[in-house]
Amino acid sequence: MKNSKLIKKLLVAMGIVTSVTAVASAVEAKKISDETKKKCEKIQGRNTYSSLFLFGKNVMAVKENVDVLFPSAILGTNEVDFTQNPLKKEIYVDYKAVLGSIVLRVPKNVKVICDDYDYEDLENAVEVPQENGGEEAASTIYVKGTELGGSLKITRC
Repeated sequence: MKNSKLIKKLLVAMGIVTSVTAVASAVEAKKISDETKKKCEKIQGRNTYSSLFLFGKNVMAVKENVDVLFPSAILGTNEVDFTQNPLKKEIYVDYKAVLGSIVLRVPKNVKVICDDYDYEDLENAVEVPQENGGEEAASTIYVKGTELGGSLKITRC
């Protein structure tokens, strides 16, 4: 009899924790969504793509016409695959990982610069220098973001 009361109390406690986690995740998702919408409005005229993923794993192949990406993950993994399509000369990634992770799968010939940049001022972005005999250099992906108990992982493919 004592065990059944203990089990009931544990189940109630687990339910409360799950409910609180779900509400907190929904609030954070709304906040991220609103922030992303404001950022997209500032850079009108550019091809943007945002992806917010909760609880689990999402894999997104980047389309060839994207200028700025806004991947976000809450309690899950949002994998961004740059290997499926040709890339623009410069792509900007502004990520947010809340108790989750962002994984960037990048081709070997693409430069990745994790630094502070201003994608709102794309007109004045630094050009990637040309290499050997005037051939175009590989694309460059500029990455910045926020991690709140989360992580960013970049893998070369």
